[in-house]
Amino acid sequence: MSKKIPVLVTGVGGGGVGEQVVFALRAAETPYKIICVDMDPYSLGLQISDAGYVVPRATSEEYLDRILEVCKKESVKVLIPGSEAELFKIARNKMFFEDHGILPLINSTEIIELFEDKYRGLLFLQEKGFRVPLCKSFDEWDDSHYPLIVKPSLGSGGSRFVFVAQNREELTFFKGFLERNGCVPIFQEYVGSPDKEYTVGVLTSLDGDLMGSIAIRRRLVGRLSTLYSVKNYLPDEPPICISTGISQGEIQDFPEVRKNAERIALRIGSRGPINVQCRIAGEDIFVFEINPRFSGTESLRALAGYNAPDALIRKHILGEEVDGLCFKSGIALRGLFNYFMEDELD
Repeated sequence: MSKKIPVLVTGVGGGGVGEQVVFALRAAETPYKIICVDMDPYSLGLQISDAGYVVPRATSEEYLDRILEVCKKESVKVLIPGSEAELFKIARNKMFFEDHGILPLINSTEIIELFEDKYRGLLFLQEKGFRVPLCKSFDEWDDSHYPLIVKPSLGSGGSRFVFVAQNREELTFFKGFLERNGCVPIFQEYVGSPDKEYTVGVLTSLDGDLMGSIAIRRRLVGRLSTLYSVKNYLPDEPPICISTGISQGEIQDFPEVRKNAERIALRIGSRGPINVQCRIAGEDIFVFEINPRFSGTESLRALAGYNAPDALIRKHILGEEVDGLCFKSGIALRGLFNYFMEDELD
């Protein structure tokens, strides 16, 4: 096949999901014409695309029409949102694009809206029989479950505004900080240790059939992957580490972790990509967050042979049989690279 499939990826700045999806598509054997859009004209993703366009914020009334305009101009077949704000916007307007022959490569609107609220999503998982960290309201904490995580209940992008509270004074401070920044906080027990934290991708077809899964045991060292590391006030406990969301680490089979994530995806009726963030504590696997979208590790997974965006496109656009996605074991490492734009700024 020589004709390139036009794919539009949104939100391609800042090293996030959109940019990593672009790198994954570049790594595929399937030929793609990659069209990128972002609200920042100096987004790196616009520079590494086959065609780049500046678009309004997802909250703008002009957003949907502008995206459709670009799709029509470039004969786009597939639309992939690269930021959470755009994911929610496109999910709620999925038929708007489908009516124009454009396939949004996203999970079902029901799943996306369920896990948009992290607290609601965790309660749902608990009702389905999966282990999750203890979650309570501010007034319900009795000071017997420190340390705990304080973070926005609604998606804030990566690990932005994620804090650890180890006493009532810290809990009150971080609660107020989030609220002053327009966030509704969720209070979640800190479980396990940093060396047993995993990010797991599970891919189902848009019809709900399991296509594969992959797990990375996070390596929480260095500034790139560690948001911060603080002393645990409890005696004889290791330091508390919080991930930036920029994952790197060990890719292996990890059968129990993967199987647990696969059971979650099938039990909740996932349709498309989903990411399960979890830790092993004792004999249990605790799920502390689910993101029903592609991951910021898509490029790392693609390097290991597990290319989720490409697999979905091959299945649902090209009609290929794509089952049992495989991957190579190894260590996935990340870094920064530089790009110079000559005489572009006014």
